[in-house]
Amino acid sequence: MAVPDIRSLSAFDINKIQQSLSQYQATQNRPSGQSRFERRDFENAARQARAARQGAQRGGGYGIEDEYRYMVSQGFKPKSMQVAPQEAAPAEQQQAAEQQQQTTLPVNNFPEPKGPSMEDIASQFASQIEQMQQGFMQSMQQQQQMFQQMQTSQSERMEALQQQMMQAQVAQQQRPVVAGVKMAEGTGGTPMQIARRGVTGAFGRRGMRISSLNV
Repeated sequence: MAVPDIRSLSAFDINKIQQSLSQYQATQNRPSGQSRFERRDFENAARQARAARQGAQRGGGYGIEDEYRYMVSQGFKPKSMQVAPQEAAPAEQQQAAEQQQQTTLPVNNFPEPKGPSMEDIASQFASQIEQMQQGFMQSMQQQQQMFQQMQTSQSERMEALQQQMMQAQVAQQQRPVVAGVKMAEGTGGTPMQIARRGVTGAFGRRGMRISSLNV
């Protein structure tokens, strides 16, 4: 009987072929971290799997069509080559149904991820950014107030220093001389000298005394 084209197979048959191909590819990709004995066993199993499929491979790579030919050579029969359902025995029908349930792969049946959603994460980021902006604005306002206080204090010190300098300059200026009366000095000496010599002192005598008075 001719083997049907792989493109005419059902999804169930394609699924079985793909599953078999994945198992074969797993035997050819050695995982890391194996011991020497495990590596030796793996290489032996990979060599045996390749040798069994040499007659089915066409071309440079090994694909699903090659695996399909290998499975047919090993006794695999697609649904188009099997007996009609009404002619099949109940045990065979039950076995085929069990195999279909076992080999059917779940599609889009992924568990929901645990943890916060993207909206929650975005909301947390927005809240953190807003808090950082508020803290930055408060810090800028505090610094501005501190600079204003420093500037005001410096202006007050400069005004006080200018007043002190002006007062010191005024104090250092020379006071005006008050005009006074100076008595002229005669040839006979100062008034004090004349009084000390007596009335006649100006004539060079010790003094003029009246010894007797004739009436």
